[in-house]
Amino acid sequence: MNHLNKEPRLLSAAAVISLLAVTSSFAETFTWTGTTSGDWNDATNWSSDGANTRPNEIATGDVVINNTTNLDQIIRGNTTINSLEFGSSNLGETTIGLIAGNGTTARNLTFSATSGNSTLTIDAASTGDKIFNNLGKVRLNSNLDIVHNGADDLRFNSEVTSSGNLSITGSGVTYLDGANTYTGNTTINAGSTLRSTSGAGSEFAFKIGANGVNNAMLGTGSVFLHTTFVLDLSTASTIVGSEWLILDVDNLTESYRSTFAVASENGGFTEASGLWSITENGVDYEFAELTGMLTVVPEPGTYALLAGLTGLTYVMLRRRRA
Repeated sequence: MNHLNKEPRLLSAAAVISLLAVTSSFAETFTWTGTTSGDWNDATNWSSDGANTRPNEIATGDVVINNTTNLDQIIRGNTTINSLEFGSSNLGETTIGLIAGNGTTARNLTFSATSGNSTLTIDAASTGDKIFNNLGKVRLNSNLDIVHNGADDLRFNSEVTSSGNLSITGSGVTYLDGANTYTGNTTINAGSTLRSTSGAGSEFAFKIGANGVNNAMLGTGSVFLHTTFVLDLSTASTIVGSEWLILDVDNLTESYRSTFAVASENGGFTEASGLWSITENGVDYEFAELTGMLTVVPEPGTYALLAGLTGLTYVMLRRRRA
């Protein structure tokens, strides 16, 4: 009898564990009402379908901004979300300030999906620019899929960081004007446009590893490069002939603007007719705008040596034939 009684208890415990797992994976939806102010930390500005009254650092939920009230917002506290949607009734410029209430302390907005990728959506009927600014960072702890079909621009004036990939889809224009230090791929899909504002100090980080190992800018959309490509060469291959695709010029419609530049974390590259070069790790690296490739090239002295050896070989062969 005792043995028979144990089995239902075990099943009951398993059921409880399963229920807890389902509950913990549930993403609440927080809908902005803006009833009181532009403060994300004030529960009276939100309606929620779960136990938490507002998004915060622990309650990873889906955030919907779908009105016209108090659109100049600050998050006040570090906040983690699953997704963010600017809905069809969100009419007007909407600013999300990544800063504390004191105006001097940075606060971060982290995208961290409960499953799959995080999303940032701007509905087609939504109007006005959507802007992330101030001292904090947008952190990509998950891959982030941007679906932007709004009439106006999506602007990241703050730094975008961490290791997630960034994918851009839709007819709207996305600006990445901050120091973009995330080390995932950037994919601009067909019909989408990525820009950076001239003079805004935009940078894109690329982590270079063994031959062919790096993050890159990919896709079939359009990209306008008022920016600096900053290459981390600290672990890059030093073998002559090693190469890395940085910008997929064969498929993207790219435009190098007058402020475009290439640098490593240790200094700037030197440019001549679209070829950018630097000596680092005891070898020469060269980025070609025409191909979008970074390559380890022989040093000029190596070329001269090879030319000399070729000439010497030719002379010796001539003498043997004579």
